[in-house]
Amino acid sequence: MIRLVYAAAAVLVILALSVGLVIAQAKNVSPIKGEAEIQLIPIKPEPDYKAKVVRTTIQVKNVSPTGSIAGLKVIQYWWDKANSPQPVSAIPQRLKKPLQPGETATMTLELPLDPKMFRDSYQFEHANGKIKIKQVKKF
Repeated sequence: MIRLVYAAAAVLVILALSVGLVIAQAKNVSPIKGEAEIQLIPIKPEPDYKAKVVRTTIQVKNVSPTGSIAGLKVIQYWWDKANSPQPVSAIPQRLKKPLQPGETATMTLELPLDPKMFRDSYQFEHANGKIKIKQVKKF
């Protein structure tokens, strides 16, 4: 009798897990074509003089109600004081999976520290268009 109860409990656990997987897969929304909207917590690059790198952590949230953002990409450009036409350094970072509506993601950029670095700028894009950015203090 006890074995029967354990077997029934195991079957229920397996069913619950598989239903959870199906529900999680059903949440995937088709990607946005054209302009997508994200919220962004203000970005602050942090130099690490011991490791001789600059780390930038970017937190984004998809606020587009209509779909996911596939291939979200950010490029960080560093410029010198003279504002020369060529950046001193640049580093791209892309999310590996689509950013679902309401989902947040953290992207970390790390590049070698260069004494010529003065100011930075960012360019956001996704696989199917441009990104509209709104800065917020918290999500």
